[in-house]
Amino acid sequence: MRQLITTVFALTALTACGGKSDAPAGSTGGGDEPAAEAGAKLTLEKSQAVAAALQLGEGWQQGMNNVKADDFFLSYQGPKNDRNAHVNLVVTGMNCMLGMCAELTADAWKKNETNLKGKLSQVLKDSPDLVFEIAETDAGGHKAIGIYSLAFVATPTEHGTSRVSTHNYDLYWHDGGKFVNVAASAGATGAETRAELESKVTRQELEDAAKKALGLIIGAL
Repeated sequence: MRQLITTVFALTALTACGGKSDAPAGSTGGGDEPAAEAGAKLTLEKSQAVAAALQLGEGWQQGMNNVKADDFFLSYQGPKNDRNAHVNLVVTGMNCMLGMCAELTADAWKKNETNLKGKLSQVLKDSPDLVFEIAETDAGGHKAIGIYSLAFVATPTEHGTSRVSTHNYDLYWHDGGKFVNVAASAGATGAETRAELESKVTRQELEDAAKKALGLIIGAL
């Protein structure tokens, strides 16, 4: 299962960032300017340091803790807020592969919006009310790409109502050598409407948790 998770994430990230490319990791893929020097690759010590550094505060509980020399996969559940819901975090890091670490600009990532929506089910991608925002942002003083998604689809069935939703904030960062994704999602909302989904865990709560985690990760790397 561990190998499957890593492989799926790697393929998703590679596709999302434009697929195979002849440009070196960390480059813009064009122009006459030389690419910035890539950061050092992950080591077991760095991956272990990331896991140790992710102290997110009172009430946070760690779930998955898979740390290897060339990647790490961690998950956390936040404390319940005053609406009886919480933030879930999934943290994944790996070494950049060819064509994977696209320039950290909104324009570069928006070119691959269709592929980035690959995390969503088809019913959510087809929703006319889907919010899917790709923007440059800052996490602990470091430039990153933030992607916010929100959609809620309720479909009557013979057995009741089928509800499918997304309320996520994804952060992507790399230094040309190492690639990190922090995915924050709303947990335990029990939402029956879009408005309830938005209010149970707010966008700001998602962003704050993801940015805090990414700042700690980068500091440990």
